[in-house]
Amino acid sequence: LSLITQPTLVLVGSSDDFQGCTGSHVEQSRFLATHIPHAKLVMLPGMKHGYFLERPAESMAIVAEWLAGYT
Repeated sequence: LSLITQPTLVLVGSSDDFQGCTGSHVEQSRFLATHIPHAKLVMLPGMKHGYFLERPAESMAIVAEWLAGYT
């Protein structure tokens, strides 16, 4: 992960409590954001794994805002 050089946005729903082999998606996302240089972690309040389906406009606004910083 430390070799990733591209800007990275890590998105996760704050209520995404699915437990995989390496912990919950929230824990996994925190790990990724900590170990990828210059990564940005955004936790979507009250959302679970399907945040693009749950609240598409809000989810896309976050992605669009992040991308706008690189154009």
